[in-house]
Amino acid sequence: MNPAHKSLTLRRRIEEILENGPATIRDISRLAGMSEKDVSSHLPHVDKSLAARGRKLAISPYSCINCGFAFQSKKRFKKPGRCPKCKCERMEEAVFQIEG
Repeated sequence: MNPAHKSLTLRRRIEEILENGPATIRDISRLAGMSEKDVSSHLPHVDKSLAARGRKLAISPYSCINCGFAFQSKKRFKKPGRCPKCKCERMEEAVFQIEG
């Protein structure tokens, strides 16, 4: 972990990682030194903070590896349990990035 990250809040740390380019929750977790569950719980707040500054958190959604179904909802940032179409539990990870 970058020593400069230690002085930042968790949410600001996530923003800084996303400013450097697109990343999955797993990537953010590894770079920020926090659990994937924590990252997914902080992402809605990061999204709101960015919107207040005129920026946007863009998401390439989770999708089913088996049938290709894409989860378009931005209400939940955590990985879905299974596909509603084919019931497969293997998902392609969502990719997050900051626009604007």
